[in-house]
Amino acid sequence: MDTRNKLSTAARIVVPQDRRAPQDPRVSRESAEELMQRIVEAAPCGMVMIDSEGSIVLVNRQAESMFGYARAELLGNSLEILMPERFRGLHDGHRQQFAGAPSMRQMGVGRDITARRKDGSEFPVEVGLNRVPGEEDGLVLAAVSDITRRRSMELELRQANANLEEFTYAASHDLKSPLRGISDLVEWIVEDLGGAEPQEVSRNLGRIRDRVHRLERVIDDLLTYARAGTAFTDAVQVDLESLLAGIFELLPRPPGFIVSLDVKARPFVTNKAPLESVLRNLISNAFKHHDLPAGRITIGVADVGRYCVFTVGDDGPGIPLASQERVFRIFQTLATETREHSGIGLALSKRLVEAHGGWIKLDSATGVRGTTFHVWWPRFQYRKPVDSSVSS
Repeated sequence: MDTRNKLSTAARIVVPQDRRAPQDPRVSRESAEELMQRIVEAAPCGMVMIDSEGSIVLVNRQAESMFGYARAELLGNSLEILMPERFRGLHDGHRQQFAGAPSMRQMGVGRDITARRKDGSEFPVEVGLNRVPGEEDGLVLAAVSDITRRRSMELELRQANANLEEFTYAASHDLKSPLRGISDLVEWIVEDLGGAEPQEVSRNLGRIRDRVHRLERVIDDLLTYARAGTAFTDAVQVDLESLLAGIFELLPRPPGFIVSLDVKARPFVTNKAPLESVLRNLISNAFKHHDLPAGRITIGVADVGRYCVFTVGDDGPGIPLASQERVFRIFQTLATETREHSGIGLALSKRLVEAHGGWIKLDSATGVRGTTFHVWWPRFQYRKPVDSSVSS
């Protein structure tokens, strides 16, 4: 079958003949072929069609640009021209394996697949394969995406996380030991003075103790933040009412505060510990940062699409618009807060939520009391697709 006829076959990819509605008499075979050509050319990824012998019979402009070849250099050549040399010897077996059980499949997800440009340089790709229906010649269409930028960002993120973890563990080791030494020295001084120290000396020693304890908490918070999103527990069935009840058992409710619960979500399977940590932090903040001796906290849980949406609202002083983005950054607190708060709670919550595929936002209007946090937590555990075929 020549290239023209194979392109005609490609037109049938759009709507296979056996599923097509009665064709408009104004749509000729030639116009269908032209439409298919335009669709292939407009595709945002590289489109490559091969025949049963592994020869390239169709490419689009994006493929030309991606691989650095002119169209005439690709048509009629083996697909192996687009592969690193070390993979070419295995490709024929992989192609035969696909021909024996053709199906739509995604290659390269979660694994390293590389392609080769005309100049010999290599780049990471994801490849989607599908057999062209109703064609005896075994045409296969491949959609190729260059994922260089994404891989680069993934590597940068992994490196940043590794650097953060390395720093925090070093900080834990290198700072905690001297702090313990300082704390011991203070206690020895107090013992030596035997209660005879002047009031000013006693006050200063107390201030040293407070600062040592505060720095120890900061180091512990750094370790917690570094580990967030990496040490997940196994997923379990979570009942939301029981989860909230457990939080309030350990979280004392200040006198004068009213808590309203509205749980309309079904139980679902997720990592319980990080979700519980996020909710406990948001509820604790609602109490802790309230500026009045009495107030109301409202907690809602509802199913919204594939997410379970949690809302934690209060009638406290609110958060100024200029500070709303800053409160999610590590060690950032509002200027009105006391030095007892390390400013890591919301940063930790954001990190945990996003590590599990969700997101968090806050609503707090200028001039209106109250703040509401919204957390979108996925109801379904994310699993990377597994490609059972051997990649080339």
